[in-house]
Amino acid sequence: MDNKELEFLIQNIINEDSFKKELEESEPISTIHYGSSTKKTDYKDIDLFIIYKKKPSKKTFIFGKDKLIDINQTDIQDFFLKLSNWDIDYTDPILSGYTVKGDNSLKEKAEYYLSNNKPSFQALDYLKKRSIESLIQTNMLLIQTKYDLLLDKVSNNESVNNIKKSVLKNQQELVKNTNLEYALNQLSYCLSYDAAASRYEKGEYPLTFQTIINNPSNKVEELLNEIKAYQKKSEAKNFSDCINYYEKAEGLISN
Repeated sequence: MDNKELEFLIQNIINEDSFKKELEESEPISTIHYGSSTKKTDYKDIDLFIIYKKKPSKKTFIFGKDKLIDINQTDIQDFFLKLSNWDIDYTDPILSGYTVKGDNSLKEKAEYYLSNNKPSFQALDYLKKRSIESLIQTNMLLIQTKYDLLLDKVSNNESVNNIKKSVLKNQQELVKNTNLEYALNQLSYCLSYDAAASRYEKGEYPLTFQTIINNPSNKVEELLNEIKAYQKKSEAKNFSDCINYYEKAEGLISN
């Protein structure tokens, strides 16, 4: 990716009113560009990881339409805690990215830690529990999406039979809903945590998310790959597809 183009995009983010307050109050230490877009010149989205001195107002920001900028952010204390637990949501930016703004020594120290240590029993326990937590959060988001769908159909004065088919029987229907996107993201986290724990137990570390995607080694990773490919297809999703993905994941994680 062209660094000048990336710098231009970051500057646009900084100028966003919704983000200015975050930068002023939380005091960013380091901004890391990571993920698959670091190796592409033609990209649809980029991932940024920002570490602050103080706790940010929320974990994620998403900007743009044609090219999405997905910002994952945390404070320095939470970063070190998650790093010590080998949380792949935090280790992946360190292992696959590069610093585009701020203190690069933070990334270097974290990378050194990951290269010279191994996941503890506590870290494996943490990852497995995070997987279960993310699965439950996915279910909550799907329920919220179902409720949103109900409200939309009621406001459009649709028949009771149509509402039953769409909302209660999960009939194939294209839905463009933020909570549905979040649900798929959360389900990806669920499967990623389980996959990371499984690979760590086999001695595969340090580990990037792309390694899992490029070389799926079990049913959990195959499902993760399928979901990530599905997310890239279009903005609107079939609600029933998302329910099916959730049920498949639940079956795999609960065993």
